[in-house]
Amino acid sequence: MEEKESYKWLLLLKQIEASFHSTKHTVVIVADRESDFYEHLAHDRSAQIGFAIRGRSMIRNIWFGNKATKVQDLPATLEPQGIVEVPLTKQKNREARIAKLQIRYGVFTYPPPSHHQGKSIALTLVHAREIDGPDEPIEWYLFTSFAVNSFEDARLVLDIYTKRWMIERFHYILKTGLRVEKLQIDHFDRLTNALKMYAIVAWRILHLNYVAKASPQRKAGEVFEHLHIQILQAMTHKQIKTVVDFVVALGSLAGFKPTKKQPLAGEKLLWQAWSILQNVQWGWALAKDKFNGTG
Repeated sequence: MEEKESYKWLLLLKQIEASFHSTKHTVVIVADRESDFYEHLAHDRSAQIGFAIRGRSMIRNIWFGNKATKVQDLPATLEPQGIVEVPLTKQKNREARIAKLQIRYGVFTYPPPSHHQGKSIALTLVHAREIDGPDEPIEWYLFTSFAVNSFEDARLVLDIYTKRWMIERFHYILKTGLRVEKLQIDHFDRLTNALKMYAIVAWRILHLNYVAKASPQRKAGEVFEHLHIQILQAMTHKQIKTVVDFVVALGSLAGFKPTKKQPLAGEKLLWQAWSILQNVQWGWALAKDKFNGTG
């Protein structure tokens, strides 16, 4: 197992156990299909560490009650529990839309695959399939260690899984915008400190994008620093009253122009624009200091 690339997931579990073994909070591992393998699902975890993982192999052999079956056949035996609407972002092969997902859930037993040593484990499946959608509907098989005894429990698991998209955007900003993989720091403590600082910056850029979508008409002064608003107004010659005004003006520093299809700048452009704003802020502060606040 140690020679496989997937062993990284088991190393991650060890690191999580070491970091959170004394915490009273629940730690949730949210992952896509590459983390769906027996050793990972069956690994012993502390009680407060759980997971919500999208299933990969639908033809694996499982037990549902006393009946042998396969994962792909399990939803047909489960009763629909309700509908959840999930916003889907635009991708290369699909347009942005609100997907209506029909939810089913149930507990099954996953025995160790052939040529594997270990125990059978009980897992909960939360199945979500799009209804009234396109020809290729969204369908997710989510495996979780959490107890799901109601529609609200299943909905919570689905909500946890969809947070993976935000996590991926966070990593995208770190790697593409901040280029953390290009850091040439050979001292572990200094590298750790740099990553902590970069993580704060990446979160800030991510927050800019999400707050503009979630609360576009919120007053800009409630979210952003007055100095930043003042600088952007001076640079763009536009009044900034709302959150969306601020984010659009910020994006313009990196050349962004809003359109109907893309009303807001993406994270990469926002990172470039934020760098420009920070540089201007330093010059602004120096000028204020030099001219005693009059220039």
